[in-house]
Amino acid sequence: MKKVNSFGTGFYIASFLNIFLLIGLVFIVQSENLIITMIWTLLSFVNAVYLLVNVLNNNRKQ
Repeated sequence: MKKVNSFGTGFYIASFLNIFLLIGLVFIVQSENLIITMIWTLLSFVNAVYLLVNVLNNNRKQ
């Protein structure tokens, strides 16, 4: 039997992107540029909210 993937590839792409953004945040903070740090943090936050909504919608369907 084949296991059905209910999250889809978009979820996995967003997860890897979130990991990349969080690791990159360490190096961005070292540059001490506040504007770039704020933009990078905002992108990470938006991606994390997308992942949270995706998981909540998937759990609601089951």
